[in-house]
Amino acid sequence: MIPISAREGDNVRERGARLSWYDGPTLIEALMGLDPPRPRLAGPFRFAVQDVYRRGERRLLAGRIESGRVRAGDTVLVGSRGHRARVKAIAVWPEGERPEAIAGQSVAIELTPELVVARGDLLYDESAPPERATRLRVRLLWLRDEPLELGETLLLRIGPAQHPVRVEAIHAVVRTEDLREEKAEKVPPEDIAEVTLLAADEILFDPFSPEGGGRGVLVDTRERIVAAAPILGRDHARAAIFPLKDAISYTDRARAKGYGGAVFWLTGLPAAGKSTLAREAERRLFAERIDAVVLDGDTLRDGLNADLGFSPREREENVRRTAEVAKLMAQSGLVVLVALISPRLAMRAMARRIIGDLFHEIYVAADPATCEARDPKGLYARARAGEIREFTGIDGSYEAPTRPDLTIDTSRLSIGEASEALVGFVKGRIFASVRP
Repeated sequence: MIPISAREGDNVRERGARLSWYDGPTLIEALMGLDPPRPRLAGPFRFAVQDVYRRGERRLLAGRIESGRVRAGDTVLVGSRGHRARVKAIAVWPEGERPEAIAGQSVAIELTPELVVARGDLLYDESAPPERATRLRVRLLWLRDEPLELGETLLLRIGPAQHPVRVEAIHAVVRTEDLREEKAEKVPPEDIAEVTLLAADEILFDPFSPEGGGRGVLVDTRERIVAAAPILGRDHARAAIFPLKDAISYTDRARAKGYGGAVFWLTGLPAAGKSTLAREAERRLFAERIDAVVLDGDTLRDGLNADLGFSPREREENVRRTAEVAKLMAQSGLVVLVALISPRLAMRAMARRIIGDLFHEIYVAADPATCEARDPKGLYARARAGEIREFTGIDGSYEAPTRPDLTIDTSRLSIGEASEALVGFVKGRIFASVRP
């Protein structure tokens, strides 16, 4: 215990005559005598991505190693999706590349294969992953002049990552007079409380420890930091979500209709003809009394995905939402034709994981010159003029499928020939699902 006078400043930096009875250190002396925090070398590898830089053909992930160590050649997992990649190189400015980096160092990491990674993503050790949850128990120090209300929406920041959260429960407020916990419906200013935060998506985190990890802050809608929020752990309360079992099974629907629902995911460069091909196939299938529907990228962005931009994270969310909707439609017996650039292998792999066995990848393989010559929306011209950045096919890369279920080259085939090939493939797959 160090006695001080907040008003007079006694014993903060210098001793005062009023505290002559005290012979211990001043506050500053005591603070200077503390051992400095040590880098968390013994902990599992954690690397929070601060930014992503392009250096020619290289994509470098800049950030700080929060714990553990990493070596070139190590396998790491990325983000909540858990995409796997290998560390191709580690760079430190201005020294250049090095074989290893440790906790506390700010470095740039290059991965192979190249994944969709954005600010806030976490790279971590597969053998010791962080915890993940949508409900987090936190003990917060509330700093805003107005009290914290139940149901309030805030932004939880953990390092560079940001997550929209809602205050789902206020479990207790700590009385500052005697540290007793009391039930409360709101958290008064400058009080400490234990609350549960509910997020829309899973959050990766390590529980709070004095050495680091689990350090969060809350930000309100006016961009003010309103609370320190160390994360205690997961709240194991059951979610108020009770998905109902289908009254009619996929098999029953397939037998009744004579064919099964499925998703045919058309990927390719802009202007490769994905939407045109999907619409023509839809028309032909409908003429044969097959219920087909097209999920087109532009149409989706005009409605379901209107809130999404074109950052790597938002592109991935665009694919995720589309895949979830396509899955529901296919399970209901529809033939779903998705026309979406989805330029990354990892994006389409995610769609395949969501949809499962009903997913079929179609590569619309028109060459770049043909696509740019078509340019029906004038996007290639705008990208060449510098009006659109990171445009797939110009300064944004496209990762072609390595083993598509079907390849259709629209630079060689007419729309009639291409749609005939697609319709034949579709019918072969949907009718096979009801064969004994």
